[in-house]
Amino acid sequence: MPKNRVLLHFGCGPLVRTTDWIDYDGSLNAWINNLPRFLSCVVRYCYRAVSRGSVYDFPRHVHYLLLGSQIKLPSEYADAIFASHVWEHLYRSDAEAVTR
Repeated sequence: MPKNRVLLHFGCGPLVRTTDWIDYDGSLNAWINNLPRFLSCVVRYCYRAVSRGSVYDFPRHVHYLLLGSQIKLPSEYADAIFASHVWEHLYRSDAEAVTR
């Protein structure tokens, strides 16, 4: 029996649809969206009050992940990684570490 494929999508953005890919985003909005619902509402309210801006919603399946931080995955964990327009937002040393 073949193993299930593991497909990682880094920097998915808020318009991503549910697929076989595991979706990650490192934006402030994705972080707020991954808070417990009540806390997310409080943070959104405070953000609007202070900045007069709004926080856009991410689909609930999107995970928050700051790519500059160390990602601990087993060797050969993912079958594919998609990260369009992501690496240019990282410091060179962080991009090299994430790539490894």
